[in-house]
Amino acid sequence: AYFPDARWYDVYSLAEQQGVRTRSVTLAAPLDTIPLFYRGGAVLPLQPPRYSIADSRRQPFTLLALLDDQFAASGLLYVD
Repeated sequence: AYFPDARWYDVYSLAEQQGVRTRSVTLAAPLDTIPLFYRGGAVLPLQPPRYSIADSRRQPFTLLALLDDQFAASGLLYVD
């Protein structure tokens, strides 16, 4: 995988990936896990999955802030 110049976080552990900037690296990809990463600088709204929209609307959002090199993150959320 090639990682552009940014901070990258593992989706499962949220650990920052060290030594991957502007490099192609070989990633372990066991059959039961897909290697996924968040790019730093974003704020992601998360909500646990539910069976219906009505059930989802009763659940609170969690905001996950993934810091960039300036220790900042931003995002927009529109809920109608």
